[in-house]
Amino acid sequence: DSEFQLKGFRENLAPELWKIICVQSRDIGGFVLKEKEDHLWLEMIIIDPHYQKEGVGKSVITHIQSIAATKYLPLRLSVIKANPVKPFYIKQGFEQYHEDESFYKLEWR
Repeated sequence: DSEFQLKGFRENLAPELWKIICVQSRDIGGFVLKEKEDHLWLEMIIIDPHYQKEGVGKSVITHIQSIAATKYLPLRLSVIKANPVKPFYIKQGFEQYHEDESFYKLEWR
C-alpha cells in the first residue's frame, strides 16, 4: 500500500531526522536514530549499494553502538524478513528478541 508507506515515511523519517553518512566528502547514505525512554531505536539505515560490503555499514553500526553505550541504553531495530541483512546485524552483536509475521526484532546491549 503506497499511501500507507508514504504516510509512514512522512511520520517516522522526516528529513530533519536523518544523519548523513559521508565517505571522502561524498554523501553515500544516512540513518535515523531515535531515543526512546528505555532504548535507542535505529529506524532506518541506507547505504549506497556501491559502498555496501566495504565496511561502511559496520563502521556506522559501531558508531551508533557507541552512542547507545554512552547513554547506557540498548540499541534496537527491526528487519523485514524479506531483507537478507539479519546475519550482518548478528555479526555486529545483535540478538533477536522477537519475531512476528513480517519482521525480526533485534537488540544490542
